[in-house]
Amino acid sequence: MPDVIETATTARAKCRACEKTIGKGELRYGEAYENPYGEGEALRWYHLECAALRLPDRAPAVLEASAPEADRARLLALAAEGNEHPRLARVGGVERASSGRSHCRGCRELIEKGAVRVTLQMREEGRFNPAGFVHAKCLATYAECPTEAAEKRVSYYTAELDDATREELLTAIRTSNPGTPGSSEEKSGEEAAS
Repeated sequence: MPDVIETATTARAKCRACEKTIGKGELRYGEAYENPYGEGEALRWYHLECAALRLPDRAPAVLEASAPEADRARLLALAAEGNEHPRLARVGGVERASSGRSHCRGCRELIEKGAVRVTLQMREEGRFNPAGFVHAKCLATYAECPTEAAEKRVSYYTAELDDATREELLTAIRTSNPGTPGSSEEKSGEEAAS
C-alpha cells in the first residue's frame, strides 16, 4: 500500500509528529507501514504540513501528486528544505528550559534554566523520540543551514508562545553564526547511530 492523502472521516486520529488531533474533514497524510499486530499494512496519520516538515524523504512524491494545488508549492518547498538540511527535520518544538541541566547538541554548553530552547526528535521505527535540545542561537549552526531556514522552521512551532518569547527566539536565531558544521565527535556519533 503506498502513502496517501485523504480527507479525515473522523476527528479521532492524532498526528504522529505534533500529537494534535487531525480534524474531521481535514486533509491528512497517511504513511504506510507493515502492521505489527496483524497481516497487511496500516497507516500512520500526519497533518500535511507536519508530513512535509518531518518526513522530507517520503512526503514529496505524494504531495506532488495529491496535495491541494493551492498548498502544493509551499509544502514541497518545506520538504525540499528538510532534504537539503536533514537536521531541520529533527526540530520538534520550542520551549523554555525547565532546568539548567541539559546540554546543547550544537555548542555542548549547558542551557540555562528559563532560556528558550529548540527540542529535537529523532525518527526511529515510525516514532519521534526525544533527542535533546539546542539553544535557539545554535540551531542554524547545528542544522548547517542559513539563519532564514532556521527561523522559518521554528515559526511552525511558535503559535502557542507569547509575543515576548517568540521575539526572544527569533532574535537569538537571527544573531547566530549559521552554517558551521557540528563537531566531528557529534557527527561520528550520529553516523554510528544511523
